[in-house]
Amino acid sequence: MMTTDRIIINDAIRDLAEHSSEDALRTLYLAYYSKLKVFVEYYVMSETDVDEVISNTFLSVWMNRKDLPGIVNFDTYLFRIAKFKAVSNFRSELRSRKPFVQNVPATIERASTDNTPETDIISSETIRRLDEAVESLPPKCKLVFQMVRYDKLKYKEVAEILGISVKTVENHITHAIARLRKTLTEE
Repeated sequence: MMTTDRIIINDAIRDLAEHSSEDALRTLYLAYYSKLKVFVEYYVMSETDVDEVISNTFLSVWMNRKDLPGIVNFDTYLFRIAKFKAVSNFRSELRSRKPFVQNVPATIERASTDNTPETDIISSETIRRLDEAVESLPPKCKLVFQMVRYDKLKYKEVAEILGISVKTVENHITHAIARLRKTLTEE
């Protein structure tokens, strides 16, 4: 940002903290909206969710306005809030979806050339066991597995969203696959 813009932003931060100025909040919102939008779109898919995450970010700034004088780098502070809100939104979306594996029986049924009642029962039982295995994974492992396998995110993207290393993502996926493999081989 240019020096003049930085002065305006610093004044707005000060007015927001000291006087609870709604105009100052509006100034910050207008100054950061486009940058935050690009940033949040990296984590959130729908336009509605992007706007909701940005609104929630500025609501958080408003709620914590008295703490602003202690913030050394407002940009970092704002983008961390946005990332946290985006990840929370993403997690809510994951929880609201039906598990991916529940959609597999229709795929298996279409792909199968000789559907007999016996193969349908075996397929349904396998799917049920896989669903149970995924649900029994430790929470963080389950989240990583769902993000990689169901949402098709890259390991690096998952690592950035969750604030963990790529190696940790790899370890979670390895653990999840081993558990699923064990579930399938048990009779």
